[in-house]
Amino acid sequence: MTERLYLHPAWERTLSQRDHDAIKKRVKGGVTELFTVLWVATNYRNDLLMTVLIRNETRETLALSNAPMELMNEEQKLCSDLFTFQVPPNCVMPWTLIFEGAACFSSRWTHVKMA
Repeated sequence: MTERLYLHPAWERTLSQRDHDAIKKRVKGGVTELFTVLWVATNYRNDLLMTVLIRNETRETLALSNAPMELMNEEQKLCSDLFTFQVPPNCVMPWTLIFEGAACFSSRWTHVKMA
């Protein structure tokens, strides 16, 4: 079953057409992981901003509140932070995970996982 793309209302208002098209193309190509990294950036505060697709293949809303997430390098934890989001049933939703002060890991991470 292919999950449909869901955009949070804040994303609907602010996402550029170019980014929207890129996300739609990626979802159409298939998303198989819980977290699929789309792009990574850093901001002026030295935070690592990781835009991911979050896949919910269940019939229930995936609701996480202050859930610990870890930025990993193979099996080594580089850093962690707490995140809150909700993904509707049978949807793929883009979200940006902000790891505070973690820009130094921008070239060393391999994946992100729930702790």
